[in-house]
Amino acid sequence: MVLRHVIEICHTLGVSVTAEGIETDRDERLLRELGCDNGQGFLFARPAPADAVTRLLPPRGTRSVTPVDARVTP
Repeated sequence: MVLRHVIEICHTLGVSVTAEGIETDRDERLLRELGCDNGQGFLFARPAPADAVTRLLPPRGTRSVTPVDARVTP
């Protein structure tokens, strides 16, 4: 499976893998099984107004990524 190899190559190179467009529990489960580090998509949160999104961001000057299993509820 191409996806498995891409994830393995990234990890071999020391690169964190973020999947985009995760829409179903099945997508999340597969990516987790393949070792994907992070993800985003409709499964976790729908598009929202800028002020709602701003409240979800980490404090200025810090970096953060969302783990595959972190779900945001509006």
